[in-house]
Amino acid sequence: MKNVMLELTRITQLAALAEKPDEQVKIVVDSISEVLHVDVCSLYLENAKKDMILLASHGLDTHHPIVIPRGKGLVGLVAQSRHTINLVNPAKHPDYYYVPRSQEEQFRSFCGVPLIRRGLVQGVLVVQSRRSRKLGNEQEAFLSTLASHLALLVPNLPLQTRVKQNFNLRYEGIIGAPGIAVGAVKLCQSARLMAVPDKHSDNPQFELEQWQGLKAAVSEEIQRERDTVEQTLGENMALIIDAHQMLLADATLEAKVEEEIKAGKSLLTAIRQATHYFSELFRNMEDPYLRARHEDIDHLGDKFYQVWLGQNASQQPVNIIDPVVLTGSNIS
Repeated sequence: MKNVMLELTRITQLAALAEKPDEQVKIVVDSISEVLHVDVCSLYLENAKKDMILLASHGLDTHHPIVIPRGKGLVGLVAQSRHTINLVNPAKHPDYYYVPRSQEEQFRSFCGVPLIRRGLVQGVLVVQSRRSRKLGNEQEAFLSTLASHLALLVPNLPLQTRVKQNFNLRYEGIIGAPGIAVGAVKLCQSARLMAVPDKHSDNPQFELEQWQGLKAAVSEEIQRERDTVEQTLGENMALIIDAHQMLLADATLEAKVEEEIKAGKSLLTAIRQATHYFSELFRNMEDPYLRARHEDIDHLGDKFYQVWLGQNASQQPVNIIDPVVLTGSNIS
């Protein structure tokens, strides 16, 4: 191994030059693999349930989600004990936990160090090798030092980068019929109006006509939702949805959208601008009840976008989830 201090300085400087935390993490795990001459360097992040989720790796296949349940395996043992574990033949250890499709059976050594920040475990940094050799004291200290550096980076990672869990999800819905069924689920990605980019239009009249049609479609959709809620949860709960119809019928909202369209904005951009305008008005009100109504404005804006996507199906990405069990008490 090269000079420890020089390598630590080089890696931390390289990571500091990266603009994004996830890029810094990749630089660190790649560099550790190179310096320690190991086949794998992986960073696991602890989630709210204390499971360990593979965040980044040099050497492991990250195309499949890798999750180590709370307290399971050597990674879980490192997290619980808050101490480094450095050994050969990890498969013979009583706490060994094999992750399907990880191909970990080919590795003959394991060294894991905890990432600790402000007394709390953030995750575990692991190196593995096909050779049966433990890391030396100097190498172990090198790994621990970089783990401390990573512990400072992990909280700054975007949520979608830190925890990519679009698997083993649970959704509850309204029962359509008693019993159990097995089938595939198509999960539409969340449609948020505020994520729509600016777009201009050279045909305001066309956009105004589209606006009237979209308004009518959204009104019908809200009414369908109200009918469903009334039938399943009662009239009192259905009254909540009436607020959305009242907002939809408000003349000032319509005037604001039309004003934006006439200024050359596309339909979605005009709706987004109007939604943001009124949402901010409510946010700045002193009365806590009225201030909370900004959520209704935002929800209505997203409803416009979702209905628009339904009318323009080619614009809406869909995720295909593996077959799941649907029960009569919950839709999971």
